[in-house]
Amino acid sequence: MLSTRWNVPWISREIKTMIRRKQRVYNKAKRTNNETHWEEFKLLRKTVKTKLEEAHQNYISQILEVDEEGERKTPVVGKKFWQYVKSKKRDSCGIAPLSSNGKLMEDSKGKAEALNHQFVSVFTDENISSQPKLNGSPSPDIDHLEITVEGKKRRMAKQVGLLPAGCQPWNVDVVAASGDRFVYCATLCVYIYQLDRKFQEFRLVSIMSEHKKTITAIAFNPRNPDFLASAGADRKVIIWNVANQKLVARMDTADTPKAIGWCYDQLDTLSFAGGKGPVQMWKFQDGLMIKTCREASGFPSSILLLRWHPKNTGRLAVGHQNGAISICNVGGKSYKNTLGPEDEDDSEMEDPVSSLQWDPLSTDYLIMCNVRAGVRLIDTESQSVIMKFTPPSAASSISAMSWINNAPGIFVTGDVRSGILRIWNVSMSKPIETIKIKKTGIHALQAITTKIMKPKDGREGHVSSTSAADSPAMVNQAHFAVPPAQILCTFHDGGVGLYDLGLKKWKFLREEGHIETIFECIFCPDDVDLLATASFDGTVKVWNVTDMEAVKTSPGNVGVIYSICWAPADLNCLVAGTSKKGIFIWNYTTNRITQRFHEHGESPVFGVAWNQSDSRRIMSVGQDCYCIIRLVNGEVIQKYRHPEPVFGCDWSPHNKDMLVTGCGDMKVRVYYIPTSADAPLKVFTGHTAKVFKVKWCPLRESIICSGSDDGTVRVWDYTQGACICVLNGHTAPIRGLLWNTEIPYLLITGSWDYSIRIWDLRDGACIDTILDHGADVYGLTSHPDRPFLIASSSRDSTVRLWNITPLVQPLEMNIIAGKPWSEIFGTVESAMVPGQNPLMIGRASIERKIKQLELAGLKDVRPQTLKVFSKFFSQPAGSNNLWDLVSVVQGMDDILLGENYSKGIMHVKHLTKFKASEAQTLEMAKMSKFGGGIGAPTREEHLKESAKIHMQLGNIQRYCEVLVELGQWEKALAVSPGVSLEYWKSLTKRYALRLIKDESDEVVPFGVAVGDTELLISNFTTRGQLFEAVLTAQVACEGAFIPQQNSSSSPGLPNGTDLPSKQEDKLLKNCVHRLADWYFYNGSPILSACCYLSKNDVKVRYFYNGSPTLSACCYLFKDDVKVRYFYNGSPILSACCYLSKDDVKVRYFYNGYPILSACCYLSKNDVKVRYFYNGYPILSACCYLSKDDVKVKYFYNGSPILSACCYLSKNDVKLSKDDVKVRYFYNGSPILSACCYLSKDDVKVRYFYNGSPILSACCYLSKDDVKGAIGILIRGHELELAVAMGTVLGNVSEQTYLAIEYLSRRCEHHGKWELAIDLLKLIPDNSLLLAKCCSRCSASKDEINSLHKRAGLPSTEDCLTEAEKLKNVINCFECAKYYLLSPSPEIGLNIGLQDVKKKLSTGYWDIDEVFSVLQLISCIRSDKLEQNNEMRYEVLCLCSYIGALMAIRKGYDQIVLFLLSLARTLMQRHNLTLPITDQMIEKEQKAWNVILNHKDERSLTFEIDVTSLNISPDILTDFQNLVKKAGLEKSLVGVGPDLVASSHLPSHSDVHISVITGTRIMVSCSDET
Repeated sequence: MLSTRWNVPWISREIKTMIRRKQRVYNKAKRTNNETHWEEFKLLRKTVKTKLEEAHQNYISQILEVDEEGERKTPVVGKKFWQYVKSKKRDSCGIAPLSSNGKLMEDSKGKAEALNHQFVSVFTDENISSQPKLNGSPSPDIDHLEITVEGKKRRMAKQVGLLPAGCQPWNVDVVAASGDRFVYCATLCVYIYQLDRKFQEFRLVSIMSEHKKTITAIAFNPRNPDFLASAGADRKVIIWNVANQKLVARMDTADTPKAIGWCYDQLDTLSFAGGKGPVQMWKFQDGLMIKTCREASGFPSSILLLRWHPKNTGRLAVGHQNGAISICNVGGKSYKNTLGPEDEDDSEMEDPVSSLQWDPLSTDYLIMCNVRAGVRLIDTESQSVIMKFTPPSAASSISAMSWINNAPGIFVTGDVRSGILRIWNVSMSKPIETIKIKKTGIHALQAITTKIMKPKDGREGHVSSTSAADSPAMVNQAHFAVPPAQILCTFHDGGVGLYDLGLKKWKFLREEGHIETIFECIFCPDDVDLLATASFDGTVKVWNVTDMEAVKTSPGNVGVIYSICWAPADLNCLVAGTSKKGIFIWNYTTNRITQRFHEHGESPVFGVAWNQSDSRRIMSVGQDCYCIIRLVNGEVIQKYRHPEPVFGCDWSPHNKDMLVTGCGDMKVRVYYIPTSADAPLKVFTGHTAKVFKVKWCPLRESIICSGSDDGTVRVWDYTQGACICVLNGHTAPIRGLLWNTEIPYLLITGSWDYSIRIWDLRDGACIDTILDHGADVYGLTSHPDRPFLIASSSRDSTVRLWNITPLVQPLEMNIIAGKPWSEIFGTVESAMVPGQNPLMIGRASIERKIKQLELAGLKDVRPQTLKVFSKFFSQPAGSNNLWDLVSVVQGMDDILLGENYSKGIMHVKHLTKFKASEAQTLEMAKMSKFGGGIGAPTREEHLKESAKIHMQLGNIQRYCEVLVELGQWEKALAVSPGVSLEYWKSLTKRYALRLIKDESDEVVPFGVAVGDTELLISNFTTRGQLFEAVLTAQVACEGAFIPQQNSSSSPGLPNGTDLPSKQEDKLLKNCVHRLADWYFYNGSPILSACCYLSKNDVKVRYFYNGSPTLSACCYLFKDDVKVRYFYNGSPILSACCYLSKDDVKVRYFYNGYPILSACCYLSKNDVKVRYFYNGYPILSACCYLSKDDVKVKYFYNGSPILSACCYLSKNDVKLSKDDVKVRYFYNGSPILSACCYLSKDDVKVRYFYNGSPILSACCYLSKDDVKGAIGILIRGHELELAVAMGTVLGNVSEQTYLAIEYLSRRCEHHGKWELAIDLLKLIPDNSLLLAKCCSRCSASKDEINSLHKRAGLPSTEDCLTEAEKLKNVINCFECAKYYLLSPSPEIGLNIGLQDVKKKLSTGYWDIDEVFSVLQLISCIRSDKLEQNNEMRYEVLCLCSYIGALMAIRKGYDQIVLFLLSLARTLMQRHNLTLPITDQMIEKEQKAWNVILNHKDERSLTFEIDVTSLNISPDILTDFQNLVKKAGLEKSLVGVGPDLVASSHLPSHSDVHISVITGTRIMVSCSDET
């Protein structure tokens, strides 16, 4: 595509062809970085420049007409000449040349200076010498503030979602890690992730954007983890302080720096190099001080990598484009362009160095990697290859590697074609372990070593003879232990992850992301929470905006995708326009390309539009100058020829046959399809550069807007055929246009100046500007059901979600206040009246209004109204989930809830049901023959997830069955006893049968374990192992096997052995006979006879062993137990057997245990007695004292944690809901334990601190904690949602009224005083709140009296009279209140101050009483407060001190020191005489500082045991007195800092640094804090 700057008359087609060729060569050279290609480009560039100059001169000569009548040929100035001159003199300022000091100013700068001088001269300089000077400042100093034009206006739009860019795959050094941070770079931005120690998870904390072209490398300072360096193709090197999110230093370079590296011997020195060198050293803290490294210069190939040795700090390794390396020794000998890859296939393609790392244990060894040549270990001193490492497959290609520093000789590599990590040892050429972590190829990686913390146990160090053995460390097949490390990986699909090698799982993973410019984003009209994006990287991705996760990616790469558009209704298709392959239709549900259209040939297609009124029609425009209308079946129904390329198009939402286009000839055209002519219906001119975007207004039928490269947006009325508005403000070409679908005058634009502007077309004013994108803004779209939620896309490869509701207030406030519909809805004419409050006229709001009108007959429709419109104004992340939970709390059945309910946070009573259903669904997925396509989970993955859920639900048997299906028999057998012993036996027998089928020798132990003699004998017999069969049968007869089932006791033998059962005797007999037959047929009749003679081998054995008496006993007696006792010399026991059926008691008695015998007689349950008499009195006592002795047993067996868990839980088998707290405490982490106690469910806290108060509220609602849910919404400043939810539920009036009060304060902030009063009227006890509101209003007397009347208060004069009356009866509070409402509020201020001083002068004062008075007198108007300095400073000082106490009470620990310090500063500077003294505050300040330093940073609100600290008694006393003054918090919303929704999202422009803490304020600019 050629820029419009080439659309000039003197450029011929031949020159344009040459320019395109130059551009192609440039792109090729940039992609390959080949010197030959660069030389070709430079030659073409020079040729094009020459041709352009010649063509320009020829054109000038041609437009000068020649008069040949005379002897001399004289040029005549004609019409074309003057047109040319006029075009060259076009002035964008619109101001004629000005004269200044006798000179004519024609340029913009000169004219601006002349006007500035003129304006300055008309003002009079004031004499300020007489003004008194103040010594110092009443508040601490803050850094210098830079206020820009855009910064003067407070931004109203609120960022509510962010889709980060993926990691770029273009360069090598694109990831880095240091300490608890890791970073990666997209094309234009650096993403900083930091470990949140409170929840042990990585969070995106900032996005740093300063480079204008592709970032080429990043690197952390090895000594200072806060310093990060980045280099870019814009020829800039930048040093960042990532902790403060600030740019520290910047350097412009002569060439593009491709590689950077920090010098280990100098903390502030960065080396960088581009092209073929040299390497330059920049000492950034000394400004522009640069030193060239002479030893690292004159390289024959381009530099890709720089690696300084961490120990030998003067040694540098350089990786080159040709695959070789150079070793440079500062002050010594250097080896350049050595050890290149061996080119086995004589390929001319280069094999560049993709990774280069010094051995951390050696000064000479390094490891290098080439994509095709693989990995080699190099001895740099001898310039030789020590080891070449060979991948297991020829198809494998290694792209990245890293040493694992805590495992000597171990390094890890990533495969470029698949997401495989390989772990290597330098002594082996083959990998020692291979781990597949993702399906996409790995681009870059870095190993981060971690320390493995073993959980503490009270039994640690105690070893006894019965102690369990420690299992050996897990090793792989090569007998190497897997090192404990985390691998930071980036992938070719833009994914980024942190993989834990020891745990074999992801610690953090972003599956994928766009890696290049996102040209278009658009919401799906049917599934409204789906957002599609089109990118320069050649993919269309679909995202779910509720969690910002990728749902689908278009198959294949079809080149650059410029534009996309969803099909109307529920067709689930979208059309896309590409750079070379025409347009295609992608079916989102089947993930298939269903149609391709090539009418544009190979020309780029810049815009596509699917007719939302007629789903058969698709429009496309492109470089070939055509606008083509086709049907979905491919039939072309119209082609409109344009004089220049067409960039934008749009269908009319009001007439399916009308369309509009934007052309490179600077014109906007309107077409009507039914007309037979190809001529446009209307042509609009006015833009001075190409028109790139056009949009038809969805609310006003005749209105069209267009955005141009001239930086303006024009609004056209095609019925008038004229431009009705020109929007000036952008400083670069316009690329994004979006009409709001509810407010007819709201227009949103995006530009190459990195900004998004929101315009009010009633007066053409820009009402808000968003500067958060780090590059050109292209795509803009709005949510179909939430029209005030918009999405934007940019060249910085991010998608951001914005809530613009603050711009249309007081719409939602009016709904909450119960205003009539006429103040909320209107017509186009009423909404467009200048100064009129916003009125909604769109489809989405009208549908909701109609629903409410249908419910008008109900008794109270307000709760339902608030619920419906709360969904309308809120963001999608969590709000639907919240209202589903509200319905559950109200008693709705889960069957009536939406299908997405089970995918979010569910009520606890539904967890088991839905999880079981999920497990069943996963098991059903195994029946799919073909699976879910590329990238879909496999059958095994489905089953593993199903098994995991079954175990979480306690369904052990189903868990075992799924494991069996997965072939994990041993794991299933290990868990199966948890079901029952019978189930274990059954499962073991099944496994034995499986082993028999597989002819495995491992069957014996499993058959013996369950006592299945028949199975074992059958196995041995089948395999011809007859001796083993006989042995097994004999062992079974002797009773060594566990019987399969209980049976009546068999008669015993005199030597104590039970006689075999008939079944066992039969088995033995069969085995013996079979063995006898085998002997007989093998020619051994004697051995066969022996087998027959011994068929009853017990009796025969006794006889042949010389015991004929015992043999006779076996024959004579069936019940030989009695005989055994008799013949063994125990006739009494023998007699007992005859006399008693229950011989256990008798046996105990006659064996010398009379007590146990008595116990058997006395007690049916002799377990307790047995414990006692066997020497275990504690266990015996436990049995008596507790019906469930498991708890006590755990405690006395040395497992207090498990014991505590059992006590805390009614069900001792499952873990307790509260056992996390106990485990943390007993494992030596009392702080984490306290965090768990402070929050019943730490998931709530995590959501809240991660900027998601709605999801946090969902967690509270899941346990029916309505008060907690509304409280967390208030703390997250989701006030409208809190009011709506509180009103719907109806049983939390106090929290609801508090939220309404805060909303009223927000209305005050926006100047909506009457609305603030109306909101306060919703609160029953509102007299004081109304008085405070009216006291704060600064307006004219009539306006204030009108506000008093609305609030039901007396006029200002009547308030003065009432105050005088109250002054006489000494009612200080009421008197001060009425004075504040009167024309003399300063009297009320004085009365309130005296009352506060009086209270503080007493030894015992209540902070609540003092605070209420201070809060009242603080409502005085600022203009009145400034009239009396002494009272002003007294109020500020007292507010600072009491505010510090309230901060301690509320848990705002970080601001306490600042408020105490401010109180002291005011007191010292202005010599204030107050009941509180400077010495007292100083002691309290010191005490608080000491105690604060002992608090854990993860839980500042945790009440520590101060008496256990090693501090002085005086400090302890001061601290305790301070806390006692603060008292206990009685807040309705909980204790702790308030965190606004989405405050965790990184921002470029909306960063407010606190003068108190020096860190970013986590509060939205649009909320009242």
